[in-house]
Amino acid sequence: MNGDETLLHPDTGVTSVLFVERSLNEIRFWSRIMKEHSLFLRLGFRAEDTQLIQEANQFYRLFEKIEQTALSFTNQTDPEQIRRFNSEVQQAASSIFAFKRKVLGLILTCKLPGANNFPLLVDHTSREANYFRKRLIELNEGKLKPLPDAIIKENVFFLRIMADHAKFIGHLLDPSERKLIDIARDFSNDFDQLMYQARDLESMRPQSQTVPLLDQFLDQNRVSVSSLRDFKKTARDLIEQCKIKSIIHPLLADHVYREADRFLEIIDMFDAHLTGGNPQTH
Repeated sequence: MNGDETLLHPDTGVTSVLFVERSLNEIRFWSRIMKEHSLFLRLGFRAEDTQLIQEANQFYRLFEKIEQTALSFTNQTDPEQIRRFNSEVQQAASSIFAFKRKVLGLILTCKLPGANNFPLLVDHTSREANYFRKRLIELNEGKLKPLPDAIIKENVFFLRIMADHAKFIGHLLDPSERKLIDIARDFSNDFDQLMYQARDLESMRPQSQTVPLLDQFLDQNRVSVSSLRDFKKTARDLIEQCKIKSIIHPLLADHVYREADRFLEIIDMFDAHLTGGNPQTH
């Protein structure tokens, strides 16, 4: 440990520098995601939904400001300042989570006929907001999960996210793009199966938390996530070049690509800690 580091949470071995680094990493990634969710929801509202459009625009500006603030901080920023920032951002994440659940309720009770936001997409974005919110609480309270628990829980969450993405891509492609729709459907089925496997492993805890099982679990998921990430990159490039027919916003194509890339980074980090015998928590 360097001389300028202090142990913020002795039980987890989290230092002040690590706390600041992890906090900024989470906020920089997820604040951009939340900002883009605001845009996607707004684009799906009807012209007469002026109140919802206004709320979505307010959330866009809020998370844009948060993103800019996070980028202005460094890993040497005072941990107490970051702790306060985490609390502010957590409140913003809680607010957009509530907004998304309100929109979901309006859709499911047929209060927004003709709008273009799928219920599953709104639920999906709310799950990500809740993940972000809880992540910041965990960081501030030092309640970081032991590595085996974190591996399974994170994979259950992200595998469902990836399965959703495949479904959205399949439904937003033009029906005439038959081959691409088939590929998206295959990815959806693959990730549904991986998610069920992860949940089975989760229900077998703690007996299932052996290094060989978790290592195989990560390796299997990495193969599928890498393939999906490459498919998303190809789709994004084709959409940007106007080479396929769809109603997918180019930013949405890049958005889902970045989330797959993030999942791969998390898998690689877990694998390095697991096989290297590193006792750090995620």
